[in-house]
Amino acid sequence: MNWKKLIEPSVWVIWGLIVGGAGLWVIVGSIGYFGKEGWLPNDTAGWVQAIGAIVAIGIAIWIPYRQRNQEAQERANARTESEISRSEQLLALCKELSNVVGILPDEFLMADYHLTNEMSRTIFADLIERLNYWQRDETNSDRLNLSLELRIKLYDWLKFFSDEADHEGLRLYNKTERELPRIELLQTKIANVGRSLRGEPIVELAISIPSEEDLPF
Repeated sequence: MNWKKLIEPSVWVIWGLIVGGAGLWVIVGSIGYFGKEGWLPNDTAGWVQAIGAIVAIGIAIWIPYRQRNQEAQERANARTESEISRSEQLLALCKELSNVVGILPDEFLMADYHLTNEMSRTIFADLIERLNYWQRDETNSDRLNLSLELRIKLYDWLKFFSDEADHEGLRLYNKTERELPRIELLQTKIANVGRSLRGEPIVELAISIPSEEDLPF
């Protein structure tokens, strides 16, 4: 049980009863005295009591109304935070793909060990598994479309390293140079979803995409 949510409205009710009741009795007593002295009509105290009763009813209505509004706002804030968190998780996967693709040529050419196709497949298979886990409860259409783009890129790289024979460095370098701008564009799209949820300005998609190589037929 959330005791804070229970205690806060109770305090408001008690505070309203104490202050409102005390204030009402002061006003009624003063008006009764003034009426007794002939300074006010005799029925003034009755009117004040009626107005006080109306005010008390208004307070009794307003406090639960205020509480419901607060709870609705808290739920809305929680949903927004959850949506932002999911966008950040998808963005983290895309950034990791960008980092992996960016260092692959250097790892292939300069590392002390030889980065085999099997080792590279393990990296991308792990990213796909984590994307599958992230997508289990996803319902946001924008993120679903973007996650599909990310999935296609991951499978494209997995297919690239599917050969038993390891690739030569130039082919890997050319593919990396061609694919990195596309991954960065996807990264910007995903980041824009989070910016929209936070009410931040959307970044324009102004990344230049290299043209595809002509394939011989």
